Amino acid sequence: MDTLPGRIVRLPREVAERIAAGEVVERPASVVKELVENSLDAGARSVTVVVEGAGLRRIRVSDDGIGIPPADAPLAVERFATSKIRQAEDLGQVATYGFRGEALPSIAAVSRFDLVTRPPAQRAATRVRVVGGGPAEVSVAAGAPGTTVTVEDLFFNTPARRKFLKSPGREFALIVDAVQRLALAAPHVAFRLSHDGREVLAYPPATPDERLAQVLGRSTAAQLVPVAGPWGTVAVAGWVSRPEAARPGRGLDYLFVNGRPIQSRLLWRAVGQGCAELLPHGHHPIAVLFLTVPPGALDVNIHPRKLEVRFADEHRAFAAVAHAVRGALLGPGGIREVGEGGGPGHAAETLHPASSGAATLPPASSDLATFAPASSRPATLRPSPTTSLPDAVGETGGAYAQGAAVP
Repeated sequence: MDTLPGRIVRLPREVAERIAAGEVVERPASVVKELVENSLDAGARSVTVVVEGAGLRRIRVSDDGIGIPPADAPLAVERFATSKIRQAEDLGQVATYGFRGEALPSIAAVSRFDLVTRPPAQRAATRVRVVGGGPAEVSVAAGAPGTTVTVEDLFFNTPARRKFLKSPGREFALIVDAVQRLALAAPHVAFRLSHDGREVLAYPPATPDERLAQVLGRSTAAQLVPVAGPWGTVAVAGWVSRPEAARPGRGLDYLFVNGRPIQSRLLWRAVGQGCAELLPHGHHPIAVLFLTVPPGALDVNIHPRKLEVRFADEHRAFAAVAHAVRGALLGPGGIREVGEGGGPGHAAETLHPASSGAATLPPASSDLATFAPASSRPATLRPSPTTSLPDAVGETGGAYAQGAAVP
């Protein structure tokens, strides 16, 4: 996502009406996610997140991006004012994290909101303050190039929303996870996260492999094998865990499409299909996968939180992931001997992909939509028609934060 935004403008009514609107700030992690995405869209090379009281007392996100011109800064807190799209046709070619112009006004409506921004060419910064969705107060301020947004007393005017939050530890774990996912998506950017005065994460700019180790830890990263597979218009890259590193219960998935962190049952089922018969019973993989598809083949305008997407060709996306994952596990460094207990060092039971009807990988030139199970006729890989996540998982970070460090 390298396209830098232009001037902020109010969207025409016909464009605003086509946006999947109604964004609601549900929890502190929602705020962190939106603010960090804005920083990345602004071309930031360094992003610092400071959190107090699990995000309810204070969230501050600072970046060294391009900043907002003084004339545009007041528009940043107006609904449906954005620098990222201009007309309805742009919704089919979205190349930025944000595009609706809803995040900042939604955050400002439920907090004491302060934005200080300065383009490098400006001598002074512009401050925009909003309290509980009231009128914006605009003034000149001192500030370094870039943008700093401070959100205090989140939900002070909507106490009912606080009742639905989890424990402070859980809420902060969701913040950690949101930052980690965006850090994986932008390894060239430095990230820092602190909580109540203690630094929790510090990621210097890195290569994708180095960022993987920073986020998951070197021991976990060493148990993953590379995934790569260009399948027509769908390219798949990333990593998946070897069978002996699979986790009992739910696995851990980091899924990205065109650089955007997403939640997708469709793709997670595809990962499971690619691992079929290769993992110990009841175990699931760790997967960090990046899909690249033409922007016109992807609809990101289906949900206010932008965590779900719709593929123009779901079968191709599903099959591309399943093939790429299976190819990685059957390739060099993939399959190892796994003991009866699901770990190395026991009486070895070698996992063979052709045993018990396991699916075998067809040649790369064959139809993406089919796997050829070894013990039966060719079967079409058909994702379930339901690709949205249930409410319990659909919250920002709801399916995330597994393995996230909690202070």
